Amino acid sequence: MSDGQKTRFNGQPYELLFEHYQQHYEGVYSVTQQTPGRICCYNEVEKFRSIEIFGQQYRSALSKSIRGSHIQALFLQHGDVVAWTGQVQYYFRHVLVVDRVPKQHYFAYVRWYRTEAGQRFEQEGLEEWRNRFMTDDRHSILPVHRISSQVAIVAYGPQGNPNTSKIIVIPLTSRIVI
Repeated sequence: MSDGQKTRFNGQPYELLFEHYQQHYEGVYSVTQQTPGRICCYNEVEKFRSIEIFGQQYRSALSKSIRGSHIQALFLQHGDVVAWTGQVQYYFRHVLVVDRVPKQHYFAYVRWYRTEAGQRFEQEGLEEWRNRFMTDDRHSILPVHRISSQVAIVAYGPQGNPNTSKIIVIPLTSRIVI
């Protein structure tokens, strides 16, 4: 993991983090609420440009190069496991205090690409997506253990109109370090 930069989450990133914790913990309160509970979501985080997962280097949009910042993560949707493609903006560590015990969590802040109901190049393992991001929501806060793999992104077709420009997502194999 690269050296982290301590900072405070304000505005939308903090609201999304708080919403993420509300989905997974009962009784979470924010630093702005006056009613203390047993789980406090402070707004202090430590941001990282890159992390290493099982010997594989993952970068973010904050890195010197955005190569390695595109990922796929697995989600359960209507009973099926689906892979979503996005670009990691940064990684961060957050400490959630549960019953006065600090618990460290590692996340990626991800901007997800819009899906394209177009072609899938099944035999090649490639997928077509829109070259636009969805609006950030609670899914933008992704626990790093949910990252499935890195992917490469290539522009596909005419790129002039942001509503119709597309990308091809190319899965990359992971290196296993023993």
